[in-house]
Amino acid sequence: MKYLSIVLSKLYFVYLIVLILLFVLPTKGTVRLNPTILGIRSDLFIHSMLFIPYYALYVLYRKEKMQFKQAIISGIVFAAFCESLHLWIPYRSFSGLDFVANVSGLTIGFLGLKLINKLFRFNLK
Repeated sequence: MKYLSIVLSKLYFVYLIVLILLFVLPTKGTVRLNPTILGIRSDLFIHSMLFIPYYALYVLYRKEKMQFKQAIISGIVFAAFCESLHLWIPYRSFSGLDFVANVSGLTIGFLGLKLINKLFRFNLK
């Protein structure tokens, strides 16, 4: 069980590193997207999807109950950090809509985890 705990806590950091890499590596011309997914611009949809697991992985990393405010602030700061990286990378551009999509993914993930917690009583705060 201790091994599983170590793996789950490391998974959070792997997730953060992968997100940062996705935000800084060039993708122009390498990824072809449909213009919309479910009626939402595809790049914004992907931004949202990338941030959905944030809260669940943060809880696994912390291994304790955490406060709502602490989780939301850490997620928003990380989303802002990821998007602000585009200000210093010549082949990427900053977009306020991308940041809003990041935060919407955080919100969907947080609400989803709260719902799962309520339905299955996992004792997460």
